[in-house]
Amino acid sequence: DPQGRGMSFLLTGPIFLFLLSRKPKGLVEVAAAVTAGVITAMLFMFYIPGFWQHGARYLNDALPILFVWLCLIFKERKVGSGVKLLIILSAIFNVYTYLGYAVFLKFGR
Repeated sequence: DPQGRGMSFLLTGPIFLFLLSRKPKGLVEVAAAVTAGVITAMLFMFYIPGFWQHGARYLNDALPILFVWLCLIFKERKVGSGVKLLIILSAIFNVYTYLGYAVFLKFGR
């Protein structure tokens, strides 16, 4: 049931927790980490979470850079069944919350 408080980025995209699994290696990963950090810090200073939102909209500017960094991590590491399950559960959760939001908008409380 949407309450207008937003939703945690880690609930809608938990796969990005793998970014915390190791320090950035190489120039590209370090550049991606620094760039995403600077973008996110600047947006945190300017924006606040929106009233009705799904996920953290203010992280959308940094997501492509974080995705590149994530791909570099999985280039070295095998994408195992646990990671695949995490991606599938995240997708199911996102569809569930979207449908809940759509039903809420159509029928109200």
